[in-house]
Amino acid sequence: MAEPILLLDVGNTRLKWALDDEGAFLAGGGFRHGGRLDPDALGTLIRCDAARPVRGVVSCVANEPLCATLAGWFEQHLGLSLQRVTAAARGWGVVNGYAQPQRLGSDRWAAMVAARNRCAGLVCVVDAGTAITVDLLDGAGQHQGGYILSGLHMLLEGVAENTAVRVSDLPAPLREPGRDTACGLANGALEAACAFIESIVRHFEQQMGEAVQCLLTGGDGALLSPHLQIPHATEPALVLHGLSRMAREDPATS
Repeated sequence: MAEPILLLDVGNTRLKWALDDEGAFLAGGGFRHGGRLDPDALGTLIRCDAARPVRGVVSCVANEPLCATLAGWFEQHLGLSLQRVTAAARGWGVVNGYAQPQRLGSDRWAAMVAARNRCAGLVCVVDAGTAITVDLLDGAGQHQGGYILSGLHMLLEGVAENTAVRVSDLPAPLREPGRDTACGLANGALEAACAFIESIVRHFEQQMGEAVQCLLTGGDGALLSPHLQIPHATEPALVLHGLSRMAREDPATS
């Protein structure tokens, strides 16, 4: 065993973690944080029994108090200072397409780093979480920009807030017309999300004249996957794999 690194992907509603040993995950997990962390519970939610990490690397797009709580807990309990990553102008085979590179979310950047390492050619990276983000990479690793849409839960809440329907009571969605209000809401959100992703991929393929590899990650990735009508692969830990590469490889690696 070399030098285990603790990897943390902290989104707006969920936290995922892995204990990384040269690219192999010795342990890992995830949980919903709902915008706040209970320091007393962190020790049971993030367990490094397999090996003591020598470094900690985190992508955090959640609120700053939550990120500060997390950093303080690791400093106090493990003596570990978390290295917080941000998007760069270029590195690990990817060229950032933002005019202000640091304004790209660190989770989207890490996901693209992992995608570039996994796929040659055109790539579409879809992260279906609180928001659905779609990022496009050409064959040279140039980020062509991206799209952001409200996630499934936000889409549903936005419509249901002025109705008698509670989001928690909605049925499992299907890509077909609903025959009551609850099904109409659930199915409408699913249709919007799937059609959004499919149209972007198909347009990118038409624009570039070749097939696009689509990688799907995020908390709602498993829900969307059976309904997408385009070839794709699901990788729940894509951001963590990107963080692993960023932690261990020189950014000039292509």
